[in-house]
Amino acid sequence: MATTVAELVRQARELAGLSQIEVAEKCGVHPTTIAKIESGDRFPGLLLAGHLSNALRVDRNELLGLLMAERQQKRTEQSVEHAVKTLQNSPLSGEQVDELVRQLRARRQ
Repeated sequence: MATTVAELVRQARELAGLSQIEVAEKCGVHPTTIAKIESGDRFPGLLLAGHLSNALRVDRNELLGLLMAERQQKRTEQSVEHAVKTLQNSPLSGEQVDELVRQLRARRQ
């Protein structure tokens, strides 16, 4: 079972015996869009996710669930990194910053 949008799209495409070009044509996008989704460099928007689920005959809810989970994870990681940078520029001592950064990173995992 796929654990990421990239894996799900690639596995479903290969199982269907389709090329990235064929999937792109079915979805009305450029083939590089499909390549970027399969490599994890891009998330499909909701409309494209719907087209992908139809073209690849995958469960729309599974695809959207993975998409939402990955987007949330990315936002969380960005928030943690922003907090780390803010702490590093704060007037706290180095030891205090290190401890807070350690705690933030532990929560991320």
